[in-house]
Amino acid sequence: MNQKGWTNFGLLNNTKRINEKIKLGAKYIIIQRKDILNTKKVNQFFKNKI
Repeated sequence: MNQKGWTNFGLLNNTKRINEKIKLGAKYIIIQRKDILNTKKVNQFFKNKI
């Protein structure tokens, strides 16, 4: 696929790491676990659900 990105780097409860990845160019967060979707730490980064 030759897609740039990061996988399995354990940032789901770490807003500092999420912000670092955004600064590095991350545009999407893909989350498979529904329980994570409702956490305030992660929810603040959502703009548009796909």
